[in-house]
Amino acid sequence: MAIPAAVGFACMGSSLRLHGRDYVGSFPVLINVLNYTYLWSEIRVRGGAYGCGFGARSSGDVFYYTYRDPQPARSLDVMRAAPAYLRSFCAENPDLTGFILGSVSALDPLRGEEETVNAGERRWFRGITEEAVRRLYDQLLHTTPADLLALAPVLEELAGERAVCVTAGKNLLEACGAELEDILTV
Repeated sequence: MAIPAAVGFACMGSSLRLHGRDYVGSFPVLINVLNYTYLWSEIRVRGGAYGCGFGARSSGDVFYYTYRDPQPARSLDVMRAAPAYLRSFCAENPDLTGFILGSVSALDPLRGEEETVNAGERRWFRGITEEAVRRLYDQLLHTTPADLLALAPVLEELAGERAVCVTAGKNLLEACGAELEDILTV
């Protein structure tokens, strides 16, 4: 979508369900690894975007995003290169302790009484059992480089989905080339 701006916003997303995959407890660790070692460096520091990230939700949504991004076309290339980065990262057999500890709150953040009740209700209505929650915690706490490596195909499927949206100035949209099927003007 074309807007009168010198910076843009880019996102790429898909659903695990479209590819017959389920959310697993190592996703929060993957999120931290990509956000703090790769995307921050490549998109924020080198690319000049104000912000960026990767996310995965228990609903099956997986996505990348940037905001106030002066180079959305470059950022989309960086997103597509994430599987190769992940493979390189895992090949070094890194210590994941910090990434794991930083991920614990993703599964069950600190909540007050009302928030705890609401979260419990949401889990109940979605059919999420205590056993399923424990399984996610166990997967998260025991995430290994091999577990992260097993998620590289998910990133490849996301990149291959070509579900991309960029909102930026016309010149930035044109730089995206064939990435974008339609360009709307506001």
